[in-house]
Amino acid sequence: MWSIAIGGDKLSRGLTLEGLTVSYFTRSTSLYDTLMQMGRWFGYRNGFEDLCRIYTTPELFRWYRHISTAFESLREEFIEMSRLQLTPMDFGLRVEDHPDMMVTSVMKMRAADNMRLNYQGTLTETSTLPASDTILKSNFEVAENFILSLGEADADFRPKKVWFNIPVAQIQEFLKGYQTYKGLPTVNSARINKYIDIQRTKPLPEFMEWNVALISLNESTDLEPVSFAGFSIYPHSRSVKEERTNSLFIKRMIDRKDEIEDFNPVERKAVENNNLSNIEIRSISPRKQRPLLMIYVLNITDKTKSENIPFEKQPVGFAISWPVSETAVPMNYVINSVYAELELSEDD
Repeated sequence: MWSIAIGGDKLSRGLTLEGLTVSYFTRSTSLYDTLMQMGRWFGYRNGFEDLCRIYTTPELFRWYRHISTAFESLREEFIEMSRLQLTPMDFGLRVEDHPDMMVTSVMKMRAADNMRLNYQGTLTETSTLPASDTILKSNFEVAENFILSLGEADADFRPKKVWFNIPVAQIQEFLKGYQTYKGLPTVNSARINKYIDIQRTKPLPEFMEWNVALISLNESTDLEPVSFAGFSIYPHSRSVKEERTNSLFIKRMIDRKDEIEDFNPVERKAVENNNLSNIEIRSISPRKQRPLLMIYVLNITDKTKSENIPFEKQPVGFAISWPVSETAVPMNYVINSVYAELELSEDD
């Protein structure tokens, strides 16, 4: 015997119907939380998932898919917050926004702000590194394997090395393996990867191929070189600016001239003659055509700059000089106030 249940508010807010296998659902709302409440009946008992069917509109299908993705990302942030033993008072949380929906009602979002994240025309750098020896060692190995995968350098500005026209997939593989410090909202390898994914769907030619530079100080008798991916690298020294237990806050990693490491002599001369700012550099060739990923092997000193902090492997950071792009697609988020404060602190 078959039973058919027809309802409105009660049926859409989690009424349990034993043995429910087929649902026709067209009730709509533009709020994430309300739509998820309506979807409580999505959960079925194990053993007959293959018999279950949901019939709904294409728009609701897209909305539920977006919410599921956004909530899964938020769940990962909660897990990370718990791992760091922090609370929402200390940890920046964000939920991916949607052009046609709201996370919840306006009254419930009094402590939330909207953030539009677009890397185009900016510089991204790991101004804070994880303090964990395990993570630092892993990042060293990930970066070293990435450089090895590039093969012979296209340009050798001894001891600096540059590779041209690297497929974006290789860049994303590096970012997938590299673990950024979780306390920085925008300098997040997973978030950067997602941003690149969005640009690839267009696809935007200025994001499809990248240049890569392995940055080093000039050879010096006063410095000890470090062996990295078969190269002798003279690490930059950076001091921690604050005493922290779970992070190394170095604030600034790159030098201004690093952003033109992939420029040829004529292009470099034009930058110098016209006294171009770094923002202007990102709007001219070759940066206009492709981003530059810069890899740094670092010596980290204590706050007094008197001695190096010992690590099993040298800390490795990265920076990205993004081209100015009029067509780059931003990511939109709803963020808590702590997230906003952390983002502002990155720009200080």
